[in-house]
Amino acid sequence: MGRVVLNERVRLWVRLSRPKFHFAGLLPFFLGVLLAEFYGYHTSAPIALLGASGVLLIMLITYYFGEYFDYESDSVNTEFNSYSGGSRVLQTGKVKRSSPLWVAIVLVLPVIAIGLMLRFHFGCGPLTIPLGVLGLIAGAFYSAKPAQWAYRGLGEPLIAICYGWLTVNAGYYLQTNEFSFIGTLISLPIMTSIAAVIVANQFPDLAADRSVGKNNLVVKLGRRLSMGIFRLLVLLTLSLSFFASVCAFSFPYHFAPLILVPVVVVLLLQSVEVMQGSPQALERLCANTIMLNLIVILLPFTALIYELVRRLFIVNWT
Repeated sequence: MGRVVLNERVRLWVRLSRPKFHFAGLLPFFLGVLLAEFYGYHTSAPIALLGASGVLLIMLITYYFGEYFDYESDSVNTEFNSYSGGSRVLQTGKVKRSSPLWVAIVLVLPVIAIGLMLRFHFGCGPLTIPLGVLGLIAGAFYSAKPAQWAYRGLGEPLIAICYGWLTVNAGYYLQTNEFSFIGTLISLPIMTSIAAVIVANQFPDLAADRSVGKNNLVVKLGRRLSMGIFRLLVLLTLSLSFFASVCAFSFPYHFAPLILVPVVVVLLLQSVEVMQGSPQALERLCANTIMLNLIVILLPFTALIYELVRRLFIVNWT
């Protein structure tokens, strides 16, 4: 009986941790590490793993604070789907509402410890701690008071920066102590695609968010104009993916973003269905926008891995 209760609690905390969104932060970070290796820097596995642990902890802090501070809007939300409206764990009453708040506060301590270790033990650059502070403040106060970025119309750009530019360039910077223009180029379509994910996920939460004064983009601009912005972000993602591929990689990879075309077409068609009032289409839209973000990350990720493996075989055979 005790094991059953323990397993249930573990499952609830896994749900609270929103694991389906972890790849959106971790993969871009490791993309930055691969980019450093590609440009000939000697990369350190301990630094990469420690930095990734910091990214994961900041994401957990963000999600736990979100569960606590968004409790009212999530509780009145009747139109949520698998990708919006929180984890729904606190609404079951099986976990105390205050629990994720206190866990998030405690997790700040290992984040600070990781930053100090990277800077002073491993000798990472002087911007190591400021980069971590930026991610922590942007994530922790996305929903948490007093800032509540998501309630003031600042959530979307901060998420785009932190899940796009910051993660890629932090992964690169920790290994090299400098920034890369190519890293910024590669991060641009990641930024627009994760912004599209956030906008899509706000649609099912519209009524609940409006009722508690959560003035995110969809609440402020309404469904029609927000859907126009969503479509623009999707098309920008496709365009910037081609641009980044041409600038960052050699000939064969210029056409890699063609794989995004069917996803983009599906998203545009589903956006029409959503505006016609289909909740099923809205959930598919949320799921496919996450897929768009994942593919955008994996395109340069797999290209770098392939080139590094090919380089290794060339060295071994010569």
